[in-house]
Amino acid sequence: MSIKYSALYNLEEHADKAFHDVDNDIRIELRNNNEEYAKMWLEASRLERDFPMILGLRTGTATVSMSDEEYLALFRYLTLKLEMEGIARKDIYYRGYMDCYAFLKQTGGVLIEL
Repeated sequence: MSIKYSALYNLEEHADKAFHDVDNDIRIELRNNNEEYAKMWLEASRLERDFPMILGLRTGTATVSMSDEEYLALFRYLTLKLEMEGIARKDIYYRGYMDCYAFLKQTGGVLIEL
């Protein structure tokens, strides 16, 4: 059985509209179900709370000078955010595979079960 190409017509538009919600859902799921991600998220949130200059740097309202403690907090915060981003991107990648499989199965493009 071949893929119903009319079903593919609005796929890109659908993906663009759904991306923000899917991205947000994945990050919430990671906080709730991935212990490593949840710990990093909690620590990053604590750093934002304890060192307001981090938020200031993110929004462009912070001063350029900082204490050694603030510098180390910022360095740790950025490290956590990069690690969290890597975990989220990997999950998004896997979610894409699952969504593609479900779509192809729905449109008749896949005849086998995983």
